Amino acid sequence: MKKYARLFRYLAAYKTNIALYFLFIILAIVFSVASLVSLPFFLDLIFNKGKADLVKPEVISSSQDIINFISYHLQELMKEKGRSMYWH
Repeated sequence: MKKYARLFRYLAAYKTNIALYFLFIILAIVFSVASLVSLPFFLDLIFNKGKADLVKPEVISSSQDIINFISYHLQELMKEKGRSMYWH
């Protein structure tokens, strides 16, 4: 146990750096999970050609409204510039 106490005494000088390290690791995990969760929505939007035109939501009151809002704007962008803009 004395070895650990000595180790923690040395690490005390790096308290701020260790806290920042764990903060950034947690942020990286959160953004990675968010990226993986959003991937099916964007793939469906890009490759689903038979889907009807989306209507822009008037009021955003739920998470589904946020998804519809983003999908609407991406669909409008694809209509304006074409689907080939993703492959350049």
